[in-house]
Amino acid sequence: MQATTDDGARRRSLWLVLGLAGVAAAATAVAGLSGSPAAIEASPSQVFDDGDGGHDHDGHRHASTLGPDGRFTGPGEVWPPEVRGATDIVTLDFAAEEAPTSRRALEADRAAAVLAASDGEAIDVALADADVAAALGDRHATVSVTDDEVVPGSGKGEPTAMLVLLYSHDRGANVEVYVIGSRVIEVVSRPAGTDQPPLAVDEKHRAAEIARAHWEADGDDRIEQLDGFVILAVQPDGSYHDTRVAYVSFHVDNVARPELLTWVDLTTETVLRAEVDR
Repeated sequence: MQATTDDGARRRSLWLVLGLAGVAAAATAVAGLSGSPAAIEASPSQVFDDGDGGHDHDGHRHASTLGPDGRFTGPGEVWPPEVRGATDIVTLDFAAEEAPTSRRALEADRAAAVLAASDGEAIDVALADADVAAALGDRHATVSVTDDEVVPGSGKGEPTAMLVLLYSHDRGANVEVYVIGSRVIEVVSRPAGTDQPPLAVDEKHRAAEIARAHWEADGDDRIEQLDGFVILAVQPDGSYHDTRVAYVSFHVDNVARPELLTWVDLTTETVLRAEVDR
């Protein structure tokens, strides 16, 4: 997600920067609220800047953590605080691992799925092959393309191939297509119940559409304020379903707890199960 994570990221960045000083301050606040000042011996003046950029303990004086002479930028400077004089600063994104499938994230997600020219050529070669077409049927998804893959059964020193990984909704199978140049070298099909690749981008969006339509038809107005996140669903024992099942959860943002839970069978395009968790 985008703007929805800014406040949380800032809070996490601040805690990382404050370090022990922040922990001490929090402990002082807890001690004051609980009526047990002895819970921490240091007073605020011993922990934070007392006006001239330093603090005392054990007979020594040190520059304040957040101050004009400290290691980190202080109030009125860069925020969140940064190591003073640091260059090439990178802000870490604490976004959840689930791929965003909200309408706001739709265009960004699709843009990230644009394949390189060589990948597109390998896909074209794969989809034009008669054996691949027979293995796929009419409904299928292109999951990924990787290069430098060893062709099953090939000997040492033989050329590697582009691997086009597809999923057939008609056949309920993963289809691995090994391509070298303009030729399909090998086609391998694996039943969905034994193994499944991650959901393709288009599959995620379709699952989110089906789930959202379910909640709208159910009259749940809250769905309009929630974003959807989609992952491949597995069975309770960790094994794969015989069909392509997606788990779609709806949250306020990617760090909030899910409110609407939906299991969508992409093979039949139906909702298998839906729960409210509020």
